Amino acid sequence: QRFAEAKLEKKILDAALLATKVATDTSAAYINALIAFRSQGVATENVMTARELLFVVKERLAAGVGTQLEVNAAEAESIEQELLLEQAKLDTVSTEFALSELLGSDGGISLFTNTLTTARPPDIPYGLNELVELAEKSRLDFHARQIQVKIAKEDLRLERRRVLREMSVGASIESSGEGTEVAPAINIEVPLFDQNQAQVAKAKYRVSQAQTELDAAKLKMQNEVRFALSQYGVARQSVEFFEEKLVPLRTENLSLAREGFSEGKTSLLFVIESQRKLLQTRREYLARLQTYLNSITTIEKAVGLSLCQILRRLD
Repeated sequence: QRFAEAKLEKKILDAALLATKVATDTSAAYINALIAFRSQGVATENVMTARELLFVVKERLAAGVGTQLEVNAAEAESIEQELLLEQAKLDTVSTEFALSELLGSDGGISLFTNTLTTARPPDIPYGLNELVELAEKSRLDFHARQIQVKIAKEDLRLERRRVLREMSVGASIESSGEGTEVAPAINIEVPLFDQNQAQVAKAKYRVSQAQTELDAAKLKMQNEVRFALSQYGVARQSVEFFEEKLVPLRTENLSLAREGFSEGKTSLLFVIESQRKLLQTRREYLARLQTYLNSITTIEKAVGLSLCQILRRLD
């Protein structure tokens, strides 16, 4: 019965592992869709920034203090940003479709509007040892390895019990001309010195193999948690650097460049260069944000729990 229960438990875990993989794939698709939608928003913002400069340059030309060359340069920058916006729209539709297929729904922009403007996910204030310990309790694949050891040990126990079943003790009755004699008898179904040794040896090997695989799975799990935590730390610092330093600095530089251009202190080329750096920084920030969100997914996969479950269980 215990052997059958272990087999059933493994089947249940196999089904749970498949469900976990689907959840992981859906999480990755959601992040792709989220970043694509944010990228469309950034592209729209970049178009507005480029159009503002184009408007200023045209006003200067109308006032007789600008040149057509300046207008052409600013207009080329504006057109380039509009093309990037169109590409961002296509990416949004593509990633939405991929997510909708996994969710089995129609999808739509409204699916993301409430989540894309929220703050970044909460930080994970836990170390390697805490996450590894939690992973040992939560990882379904690790549990499956433990069950394999359990099944192998139960199989070994059954093989050892078969040694006794091969031998039986009873009575022997013999009749002769002088009368009937009753004597003890031993029935041996296998050679006395076999005692099912071959099957027991095989079962011992299966236990050893299952234990080796369990130990290897534990080491692999520890390495996955260590890598995921390291990747998360680097990605989080990168996002914070963009949010707190680089984006505000680029924004201020463009504002100062425009102000200097309006006062005739700086050239249009300097303004365009400052604008390009800001627009590029906005796009780079989203790439770093995507890496950061993916690093959280990697931690969830390594531990075997969602971020909310990790925070709740270790709180």
